[in-house]
This record gives sequence, C-alpha cells and structure tokens, in this order.
Amino acid sequence: MDDTEQIAWIARRLTFGSGLAALPELVANGRDAALETLLAPADEPTSPWAGEDIPDDITLDDSILTINAWLDHLAGSSTPLSDWTTWFWHDHFAVSAPQIRSLFVFTRHIDLLTELGGDGFAPLLRAVTIDPAMLIFLDGRRNRVGAVNENYGRELLELYALGVGNYGEADVRAAAVALTGWTLTTELDGSRFVSRRHDDTPQQLLGSTVNDLDSMIDAVTNHPACAEHLTRHMAEAMLGTALPEDDVRTVADRFRASALNVAVLRNDLLDLALAGAAEPVVLPPVQWFLQAEAVTAAEIEPRQRLFALRQMGQVPGVPPNVGGYPDALTWAGPSTTVGRFRAASLIAGRTSDDAELLDRARRRDWTAVAELTGRTGGFSAETLRALDDANTTRRNGREALAAVLMSPELAVA
Repeated sequence: MDDTEQIAWIARRLTFGSGLAALPELVANGRDAALETLLAPADEPTSPWAGEDIPDDITLDDSILTINAWLDHLAGSSTPLSDWTTWFWHDHFAVSAPQIRSLFVFTRHIDLLTELGGDGFAPLLRAVTIDPAMLIFLDGRRNRVGAVNENYGRELLELYALGVGNYGEADVRAAAVALTGWTLTTELDGSRFVSRRHDDTPQQLLGSTVNDLDSMIDAVTNHPACAEHLTRHMAEAMLGTALPEDDVRTVADRFRASALNVAVLRNDLLDLALAGAAEPVVLPPVQWFLQAEAVTAAEIEPRQRLFALRQMGQVPGVPPNVGGYPDALTWAGPSTTVGRFRAASLIAGRTSDDAELLDRARRRDWTAVAELTGRTGGFSAETLRALDDANTTRRNGREALAAVLMSPELAVA
C-alpha cells in the first residue's frame, strides 16, 4: 500500500465513520500526521454516556436512546482506534444487554472495556470476570460452594482465553470452583466477594494450583495458548484473514513477552496489515451504516437507525450468542444484503438536498463521488457500468446515491 492507501485502509477498517469523513484532510496532511491522528490521538478515551443518568430498567425507549448514544460516539470519535478496540472486546466477551436486563450495568461494562481494553489482558480479564454484567450474563453470581456453576469457567477457557483443545473438563470445574463466592452489590454498581459462599479447596487448573480469582487468572493468562488464542482472534478481526502459523507464533511471542499488553499485539498486527497482510472483508453492518451516514451527512432518527441495523442482523449490545457476532461471510448473505439495500435507501432519503455527494451522484460525476466516499482508487469498471445504469433523476438523485452506498467499493474494505 502507498501512503494514501494506508490512510484510507485505516479509515475504512478501523474507524466507524470519523476517519472516513475526515479522509481528504487526513490525506492532505500526509501519512505521518494522518496515522498520528487515527492511531495515537491526544484525547483520552471517553464514555459514550459521560454525564448521563442511565436508567436501570431496559425499556424500549431507553434502550433506543442508550444504544443510539453509543452509535453517535462511535461515529464522531476522536479516539477511533480505542473505540475499535472496545468493539473488538464487546464481540469477544459478547455480553448481551437484553439478557442482563439493566442498561446501567451494560453501559458500565462497555466503559470497563474502554478503560482497560488497550492495556494488559490479565487485568482486563480479571475485571470482566467479576464485572456485574458478566456475573449476570453467565450466572457467576449463582456460583457458590455446594452449587458450583460452570458456565463462566467454560466460556473463559473456550472463548475468552485459550480456545478449544487447550483445556479439559477438569480445568472447567477447577476454574469454576476457584471463582465461587463472587456476587453483586445491592446497587449493581460493582461486585463483592462473600467468603462463606467460596470453596477454597485447592484445585488443579492447567497444571497450576488455584483457589481464588487471582490465582485462577494467573494460571489462565500464563498458559502458552492464551497469547496465541488472542493473536488469532484479533488478527482475524483486523486483517480479515487467518495469519499463517509462523506469523501467529512470532506475534504471540512478542505479545507474551510484553505481559500480554494489548497495544503491543494490536500494533504488531497493524504493521502486518499495512505491509499487505490484510484481506478485503465485507464491512459489518454497524461499521458500514455509520460510514454511510458519515459520507452523506444524513440524519437518521434513533428508532430508524436501530431498525435498519436489526434488519441487517447486527445491533450494538445484542450479540446473537456467547460467541459474539457472525463472521464476515454472514454479512455477504442474502438477508443482510436485503437489509443493507433498505438501509442504503433510508440513508439516501435522509441526505440533504444540497449535499455535495448527492449533487455529484445526480450529475454522474463518479470520480468525485469516489473521492467523497473515501474510494481513493475510484470505482471498478463493473461498478461504473452499474452506476451508469442507475436512474439519476428518480427521487432527485437519491436512487443513484443508494446504488453508490450499496456498491462493493463501499460495502467491502
């Protein structure tokens, strides 16, 4: 990739709209300044709900406003890489707001991922393990001596830290026993350890003796498979493809030597991406939708936003299962494509009459349209033929604009 391609790739793949909207300015400022803005901003990450009084209940209206605030935050972020990392951990830990049944607890969980997600994995995993959202989501609050609940212990080893094949059933049990005794505070603003609910019998976990939260976290994060499991997961999210095993071992070794510093892993993978290791992927609905909003400056009502995302199959805070959101192949499927078509029509319909992008689409100025939508290499011959067939007068040019938003160049990055 040349300098412009590198800037555009980061804006498309690692931001939710802010990078794409600012792409002409970023390119004009040069590679080094652009990377500094996108990857090492001066601002500290902030909560989407800073200063807001988040209700405990999860009514429909409150849910719409709360999730919409997160979408607004992602779309206009001055810390895009931090927000990409928060989203990665939201998918990795995959806590579902409807199952928690508390917006207050869920938003605090996302804030936790933002606060700790770019530093050491061990402190992050410890905090998530006893976070009220996770204690509710995987029944950790019911895990006590005499009634050991293995739900979290199993997902911890299989999904969060090690991966299939790197542990046994006895390890699941040992992790669960070590975690007995943790429950929620009365106000749901934290967790507390109740010693009488804890089984402190020493357990053998992955070859180590454990009997509490901290010894369990140490045993899991010090296991050789932990660094490689996280390397594979983040590589697929960032690069859009599985790394060759030699690269996995090299990157995982550096990650392990850094005491599992997430920033080290993320930066090493970013270096590989900019060197050409990344593959094109179909953008997930949330990212595509916010980027389409950014380039059109369309104003979509909160309820319409969430309805459109639900039709495409991806709503923030509502991963479909404990394994997180579907992979990129799902986003190319028929149901998502139909939903994306409807969303493109919605966004085009809410684009201002005097928007430059809409005006250029009316005039069939596809070179300018490509520049305004962050396509530094322009549109392919196939896309140009399709756009030339679009009706640029229908709906005052909005049908042509919807076709642009649906083009492979905007749906794939």
